[in-house]
Amino acid sequence: MPCARAGQLIGVARLTPGPNGAFGAREIERDGIFVVSVVVAFAGLFTATFLLPFVLQDGSGYTPLEAGLLLTPVPITAALVAPFSGALSDRIGQRLPASVGIAILTAGLLSLTTLPTAFAVPDLLWRLVLIGAGQGIFLSPNSSSILGSVPRPRLGTASGMIAQMRVVGMAFGIVISAAVVAIRLPAHLATVAGLPPAQAKQEAFVLAAHDAFIVAGLICSIGIVASLVRGRGPARGDPSGTSDTLPPASGRPEAPPTGSGTREGGPTDRGRSRATAT
Repeated sequence: MPCARAGQLIGVARLTPGPNGAFGAREIERDGIFVVSVVVAFAGLFTATFLLPFVLQDGSGYTPLEAGLLLTPVPITAALVAPFSGALSDRIGQRLPASVGIAILTAGLLSLTTLPTAFAVPDLLWRLVLIGAGQGIFLSPNSSSILGSVPRPRLGTASGMIAQMRVVGMAFGIVISAAVVAIRLPAHLATVAGLPPAQAKQEAFVLAAHDAFIVAGLICSIGIVASLVRGRGPARGDPSGTSDTLPPASGRPEAPPTGSGTREGGPTDRGRSRATAT
């Protein structure tokens, strides 16, 4: 369902004319490649966001409050890193920072697969900091690349597509992670059948979550390729960047501004006609 929604939005953007006859998807750099990177990044991020509270509470015995506090390094790190990543992308372009960011996010997701059921808090925190840093490094240059590839009249459309693709990625990550856990849980329950029932359930769920983190890491690796192949993108001040205004659709020169005294029928022409009549 999330994939179908993403395809529908891309199709609408290609068929819906923008201002002066411009078409939305053609104004966005490399067509739908940016959609892939946004969707897979948020799919990976929300796989961790969705599953970790269950892992912490059901797998490791933390209370809901403790689990929520343990997850705060992700947004805090992202908020701290994002401004520096945006400033860097303005200097060197967006492709390298975005690619590095999603690679770090992938590494953070894969590092969660080695988290044991009984872990020390620092063992979890550095993994979450890695995920938050990858998110922060990726988001700023990726959004800059998208918004920098469209003219000013289409910025609202581009911003709306970014937001929609984030929502699609969130839904995709939750669906995929829940499906992987549901599929893999019975197999892991069979492998820990010799343990007490409560402990076996905890171990099996953590192992199934690890499988979901592996799938999320593989999905995010697609975003690394998408970020690398979409092009450098203009840095701030690059004269080859997109113009703020669109040319007239018909190719004809624009009409002079209204209210000009030199246009036909204007105040100057009417005064000249009266002078000739006298």
